[in-house]
Amino acid sequence: LNNLSSRKFRLPTESEWEYAARGGNRTNDFKYSGSNNLDSVGWYWRNSGDTLLQGRFDNETVKKNNGRIHHVGALFPNELGICDMSGNVWEWTNDWFSDDYYNSGRITNPQGPSVGETRVCRGGSFMSKPNQCETDYRFSYPPTTSYMYLGFRLAEDLQ
Repeated sequence: LNNLSSRKFRLPTESEWEYAARGGNRTNDFKYSGSNNLDSVGWYWRNSGDTLLQGRFDNETVKKNNGRIHHVGALFPNELGICDMSGNVWEWTNDWFSDDYYNSGRITNPQGPSVGETRVCRGGSFMSKPNQCETDYRFSYPPTTSYMYLGFRLAEDLQ
């Protein structure tokens, strides 16, 4: 994409992703990106299939219910007008994962460790439990991982 235009795109840092998910400076400190009601802003295990599921999470029930990725924008956006930052697909960030980085790193726009084995993914997916779709939930995978519930969102450098 960078080679096809004069614009510069990249994966967001983890802190950039979280800032956008929380609605920037316009946030009301919602649990999910744009609401405290996950059904209104995110696709997750209960609402991502053919019918609304009840009861306890069960991976096989989600599969039998055709739990799946949905087109972006079908649910409500957050305060910045960004949709689907909670649920639908886990989103890659450019940062390497460290359990304690945010306890010891920079406070303003931390960039994450310079090396690691796994990259941070944020937001949860259509297969996730509600707590995994919260804006502060962190997960990671090796960068060679490929699953149908992993995706990405690009940031654009404006300089």
